[in-house]
Amino acid sequence: MEIKFNDRYHIVGADIKNYLLEKSRIVVPGLGERNYHLFYQLCAGATPAEREKWALDHAGKFRILSIGGTLDVDGTDDADDYKALRNAFDVLNFTAAEVDCIFRTTSACMHLGNLEFTQNAKDEAVSDSSF
Repeated sequence: MEIKFNDRYHIVGADIKNYLLEKSRIVVPGLGERNYHLFYQLCAGATPAEREKWALDHAGKFRILSIGGTLDVDGTDDADDYKALRNAFDVLNFTAAEVDCIFRTTSACMHLGNLEFTQNAKDEAVSDSSF
């Protein structure tokens, strides 16, 4: 949804654009492609306190962000885009708790992508990857 504002930051309209969001993209983005932009923005733009709170690291430390082989896009500044996103949350009156929930969930998805699953004859196990 694209929300349109007037010069006084009042909502004056909106457009809905339909996108095909491939769920497989989170697990295996195509070679030479990045995963969803929010992941990279969060890694690049989060403050040190946010990075600690959500246990964030460089995007290359997350399997689902590096598996496509592309971490950066020419002409894209993920840290600046993160600042713009945070500003949009403010303009739309998201509470601090709502924003925190969004980013905790987003970072959880990134961390889940680093889990490794193994199976032997008796059971299955999950281990934290040293990725």
